Amino acid sequence: MNPLLTDMYQIKMTYAEWKGKRHMEEATFEMFFRKEPFKGTFAIFAGHDEILAFLRRYKFTAEHIDYLRKTIPQADPEFFEWLGSLDCSGIRVEGALDGELVFAEQPLLRITGPIALL
Repeated sequence: MNPLLTDMYQIKMTYAEWKGKRHMEEATFEMFFRKEPFKGTFAIFAGHDEILAFLRRYKFTAEHIDYLRKTIPQADPEFFEWLGSLDCSGIRVEGALDGELVFAEQPLLRITGPIALL
């Protein structure tokens, strides 16, 4: 699991939220799809277990943090310490379970937690 598999914009926004002391404010995001695949009328949800496993393993390693220190040298050292302590224990995942029918434009998942992690 590599938390750097995102774009640098997200990391820099996390820094901005941390710097502005908003990083622990609760936020909610919903995941959905716009059109059913293969011209169908529904889809079958899969991947709930993988999402939970991803959240359990989410961790910035020393190598990740060293890379970010070089990439964002202007960031406060305390930010990198905070990144090293992050985990996803405060995130709640609600929504469809594997095998459930799901429909376009309807939330599949609702993820709630600290804005810096979403």
